[in-house]
Amino acid sequence: MKQVELEKLSPDKIVTYLSKLKGKEPVRALVSSLTEHKQLEAAGKALTPIQMLDLLSHTLSSEENGWKLSPLLVGFPYLHFRQVIDALSLDNLEVLKHESVTEPVQHQITLIAHAITKEIDEKQKDLEEWELSLETLAIDEMSRADAEALFKKINEFEEFYSKITTLLNKALAIAWNSTRSDLIDNLNSLKEIAHHYLLDVVGNSRDQDNPPSGLYAIVEEALFRRFGDHIETESVKENEPALEGITKLSIWYLKDYWALGLIPSVQREKDLETDSKSEQKRAAHRQRLFEEAENSLALMGLKTVSDLKKKRIFSKKTLEEYLKPRHKKITEQLPKSR
Repeated sequence: MKQVELEKLSPDKIVTYLSKLKGKEPVRALVSSLTEHKQLEAAGKALTPIQMLDLLSHTLSSEENGWKLSPLLVGFPYLHFRQVIDALSLDNLEVLKHESVTEPVQHQITLIAHAITKEIDEKQKDLEEWELSLETLAIDEMSRADAEALFKKINEFEEFYSKITTLLNKALAIAWNSTRSDLIDNLNSLKEIAHHYLLDVVGNSRDQDNPPSGLYAIVEEALFRRFGDHIETESVKENEPALEGITKLSIWYLKDYWALGLIPSVQREKDLETDSKSEQKRAAHRQRLFEEAENSLALMGLKTVSDLKKKRIFSKKTLEEYLKPRHKKITEQLPKSR
């Protein structure tokens, strides 16, 4: 369609025409040709987030067409605008900052603030209810997958507050160029709330150098309560041997290790004891089997109590679940006794 014909399109026909366009150039050509506010408002209703981002990078970034952003945003759906903000490049951001003195931009940012306020309130209720449910976890009935689902839920909370914080940073960057101090204050307040929940409430997962914090610590405390608190006399410490840790799962004796497949050199349970009458030889035999069990755990990545926690092992059931698919590795690599 020629430029003269595009200029004469009615608002209704613009929506229909835009919906049929394919590619970036025809959309750019249409917006460049439109000169009436009503036409541009109608075009805004039909634009997709991807098309708007392209226009911000090209057509609307020019001095000639920059004024068209405001009427386009009058018709542009809020949810589409939010997607645009999420995907904004620094150059795109500058275009919106330049137009932040206009009501259409301020209105869209205001809608974002309203939506985020509601979303944060709803997420807070969800988080509090979920945290309360941790008090009634049936540890002995849970699998490692069940435990992983708890940490996945925390990841979802973390992703929510992280995305909200990023969105608010961009919204604030735009709003700072406006005269709306109320809007700026509201966005700043929301950012502080999101930042607090992200750092102090959700916290951080454990890594090689640091213990978990926030929800990660609360979940670990619930799952690994058998291991005890680090300040309790009866507790096991993070850097202590895994063999020491599994005593908290009521695994104490050679027969327990053998039943778990940790002593592959012994084929029959009765062979866990030697016929030797020498107490020294019997002690050496038991010591060798204990060491074999410890080496088997190490071979499967379980050297310390910290490793047990990293692998989500908090009960005899989860230990068996972890060991079962790895038995072949023990029998293949661990030296057999003669």
